[in-house]
Amino acid sequence: MEGVTIAVLTAAVGQGIALAGCYYGLKADNAALGAKLDQAMLQERLDRQGETNTLRVHVQGLVSQIELTIRELSHRLGTLESGQDEWTQSLRKRTHELAEQLHVLVVKVDRLERPAGHPQP
Repeated sequence: MEGVTIAVLTAAVGQGIALAGCYYGLKADNAALGAKLDQAMLQERLDRQGETNTLRVHVQGLVSQIELTIRELSHRLGTLESGQDEWTQSLRKRTHELAEQLHVLVVKVDRLERPAGHPQP
């Protein structure tokens, strides 16, 4: 029986050592996986920050373009409103000429409707 007991004890100690080896192996694997997870999370965060910065720069560029366009259109509008451009001056002149021609036609129609000897009311 002593031989069986020694064999059982030897087997139990061997299994205990194997179990301890597995435990510490799993613990090391978990530590390695944890480190890889931390590294992947850090990389993901850095990638997101990079994308955010890229989008921020793009949006700032668009805002700058919009502001430039607004300034240009405001300048054009100011030029139109002040009558400083050639087209506006030409339009005003033509409108004035047409108003004068219309007034002449109204006077002619009025003279045609009333004979020269009749007084106006």
